[in-house]
Order: sequence, then C-alpha cells, then structure tokens
Amino acid sequence: MAIRLSKPPGLAAAGRILAVLGVLQLGSAAYAQESGEAVLRVGLSTEPVTFDPHSMNVGSTTLVNRSLFEALVGRGKDMKKVPELATSWSRLGPTRWRFVIRRDVHFHNGDSLTVGDVIFSLQRAASSASDFKIYTDGIDSIEQVDDSMLDIVTRAPDEVLPDKLTRVFIVSKAWETAHNWAEPPRPGSGKAGHVDEENGTGPYRLVSGSGPEGRVEMVRFDRWWGRNAGRIGNVRTVTYQSLPVAAARAAALMSGGVDLIVDAPPALVASLKARSDIKIVSSPENRTIMLGFDHRREKLEYSDAPANPFKDRRVRQAVNLAVDANAIRDGLMDGFSLPAGSLIAPSVFGYSKKTDARTPNDLVVARQLMKAAGYERGFSVTLDCPAHRYVNDQSICAAAAGMLSKIGISVNVNSMPLAMWYGKILRHDTSFYLIGWASPTFDGEVSLRALLHTPSPGGGADGAVNGGWYSDPSIDALIDGLGKAPDLAARAAMIDKALELAKEDVAYVPLHHQMLVWAMKKNVDAVLTPEGQLDVKWVTVH
Repeated sequence: MAIRLSKPPGLAAAGRILAVLGVLQLGSAAYAQESGEAVLRVGLSTEPVTFDPHSMNVGSTTLVNRSLFEALVGRGKDMKKVPELATSWSRLGPTRWRFVIRRDVHFHNGDSLTVGDVIFSLQRAASSASDFKIYTDGIDSIEQVDDSMLDIVTRAPDEVLPDKLTRVFIVSKAWETAHNWAEPPRPGSGKAGHVDEENGTGPYRLVSGSGPEGRVEMVRFDRWWGRNAGRIGNVRTVTYQSLPVAAARAAALMSGGVDLIVDAPPALVASLKARSDIKIVSSPENRTIMLGFDHRREKLEYSDAPANPFKDRRVRQAVNLAVDANAIRDGLMDGFSLPAGSLIAPSVFGYSKKTDARTPNDLVVARQLMKAAGYERGFSVTLDCPAHRYVNDQSICAAAAGMLSKIGISVNVNSMPLAMWYGKILRHDTSFYLIGWASPTFDGEVSLRALLHTPSPGGGADGAVNGGWYSDPSIDALIDGLGKAPDLAARAAMIDKALELAKEDVAYVPLHHQMLVWAMKKNVDAVLTPEGQLDVKWVTVH
C-alpha cells in the first residue's frame, strides 16, 4: 500500500519565513576573528528552556548547558569516559566508589570548586524536584574523605555509576543558595529559575540568555582549568539562534546567517550537499522515537471512547500494525531513520537485533483486532506532540494520525512547545503521545527505568518519563535486579528480556531510531557523536 506523506516546507517557504523573522541578521561580524579566535553561530531547532542543569533532562537544553557546566566524569570524542572535574575514580568495594576532585577549578564568578560543592550538586540532582534523579537514584550516601576526595556509596552494586555521573553537572553551593535555588524548579511547574544567568565551571560562560529572539551568547571562560590542556578549539564566542522551522535553519546556513545547524532537515540534505561551501555529517543517534499510551485510567481523559481502549493489548497491537515506520522513513525522513522494534538504539548496551526487528504492518489484521476488542467503529483520541523537539516530530504525528484513521482511530494532533508538552508527560496528563528517548549512559538500564518501570508515587526516578503509567511487575523485577547481575553478559540478557516483554505487551510503539544530520560551513570542524551533543570546545573554525 502506498502512503503519501506531506513534507515540511521547502527552501522557498523558508525564504519567506526568514524575511519575516529577519534571522539572517544574526551578527554581521560573525567571521571577525580576535587573535586568531573565531565566532561560531549555531542554528538550533529548540531553544534551551533553562540554564539550571538539574531542572529539565532534555537533550536540546543539555546541548547548550554542557558548554557552561561540567560533571565529575566526561566523555571523549570516542564517547569513552574521561576525567573531568574528577581526576580519577576507583571502586573500593561492591557499593563504594572513590572520586578525587580536581584542584584549581573555578566557577564563572571566580569561586573555587570544593568537595562541598560536589556533594551539594549530587544531592540537588537527587531531590524530588530534579529531572536528573534517574542518574543519582542508586546513591545511598556521600562521604567527604578530605578536601579533595569523596566516596559515593550505592544501595546496591552499580556497574555504571561513572556513566550516570557524566550527566550530573556540578554547581556552586554558595551561589545556588544565595539565589534561593537550593532545589531546582520542578519541570512543568511554571516556576522560573536560571532563565538568564548561571555559574558553572565549563569552558564557556553565559553573556546573554534566551530573549524574545531565542538567541543565546557565550564567551570562552579564560580561567577554565582545561584551557592549556589541549582540549579546546579556537572558538572564542558562540551564539545559539533558535530556528524552529527546519527549512529556515537550512536557508540561514545557505545564506551565511549561521555557520552550523543541528537537525538539518532530511528533505533538504541534497540541496545542502550540492553547495560547494557546505558539508554534511550524519550518524545514528542513541535516540528512539515512539508512541506512548495511557495504560492506567479506566476512561481516557482526551477521547470519546466510553472506556480506555489502550488498556486492551489488542488495540495497542492494532496501532502497532497500522503505523508504518518504513513509510515514515521513506516519505518524511528521506531515509534518515532506522525503523525500530526496540526501545533502545543499536549503540546502547543490552541492544538486540532480534528484539529490534519490527512487526510487519498489516491493516487487515489491525482491523480484526479492533473488532475483537469491541472497537470496530473506532474512537477518537488526542495525540500530544512536541513542536520542533525531534526531527519532523509534527509531521510524524500527522502521518501517524493518517495511518490510524485507516483502522477507525480518529487522531487529533495536539502540538505544543517543548516545556508545555514535557510538563504534560511528567504529570501523566496525556492519553496518547509521541516521545523520544536517548540513553546518555549508553546502557539500557537507565532507559528501562525511565520508560518502563512503574512510576514512583512521589515522583522518584522510577518511571521518570513513563507518561502513560505503564506497569508490569515482571519487568520491574528485571530492572531492579540489574544491580545484582553477576556479570555484563547477565546484565545484557536481563535488559533484553525486559525489552522483549515490553514488545510483546506493546508497552510502546517504537517508530525509529533517529539519525543525526548536521550541516556546516566547509571551514567548520565539529565532532558528531551518537549523543547528538555539540561540544563547542572541540570546534575549530578555519
């Protein structure tokens, strides 16, 4: 069956958008160099929501914050763990890890980093208001050994604690406390904090926050500890410009308004490649895009169905059979996606090619399942969709709606800004939703705990982004038992078993593993990794 999918606007439409926005005036002196140091202008699909590194665990916000803040453990260009604010770490026992803190590190306000700041940051990230507690939930206690050393004690053996800590940025206890931000603003609460200021230890410091034009400016921090360690390129100043319309990002790059765009529109890659002054880099991302269901309510909040059709596995199976990931790949993504059957990408530990095999689409069987479940006449439901968070997210939602109409499900696509959508997911205020998840630890445990574990009633780490309140005791037991696995092979088998059970139960409908596509001027050298995180300190502008 051929399915015709509408594509995002092309370059002609983008030109009209740019004329209205005037985004090409992003700084006419962008190529000016100071003492051989460059200005880099980056076009983003989504502006950062906050400069609080413990508030919102969203990749598009972390992409910007990673130049302002640092963690105990970092990652090199090959994604292997490297020392950052900790010069070394070692395991003293099954549940005890020792970290040696780097000396001569300064925050952007001039204060020196202390062990107390590290302990405060880990506790802050573990607070109920933090969206990063998924990386700290296994910590039982933190003990200061001396003025440059601390021990972290976990509740159970944690094989990937250093990997988790790559996503926990360190902040100043004195500065956060003075600003009344001892706890981060809870995502979706509407509380402001760190909107236009920060105090990290990173290689860049904030000059101006995101204003009405969605523009952020940073300048190199001259007291950064790594400035003489051969770890930095030649970018002195970096500006991030929010350009949510994909074609507008491409037009800005082609016209010279920006030097690099992340999430280059797949449909325009050929046009960009044809330019002699532009280059394309692409790579599979460790992110999977999927559809989620309300599994909990007896009656859906946003539907005309008399009950909750999604509590019936046959309906979920019908949705899975009706949504054609191959058509989305070919019609919307121009080949830049990998149709998925698993909730984790190939680069994540625990991945299995067998589990990732997608069930072939079959509308006949899908209609039979709908009839057997008592929904032969179908029902209507609202699909909550983020705007400009994932590549072609709104178009994917519209395509899914068209596909589901063929089995009687009338879908109303409710697109909204990132912060609003994310708040709905965290509040479980949704009946049907699109979500993408990447594992920054490159280990399936974090993904399972976030997406599949029964949510903690008080908003803990379990089920952190389980917006539909999916719950299966057998899957919970597998996730909770990962810390007791005797070796890596056993851990991999347990992760895959949990993913198999989730696939059989259609906990989610995986669509595809997202592909990263960046476009940049030929004179820009940037490092693309499966994280999809632009690390400005590695960028050189020739």
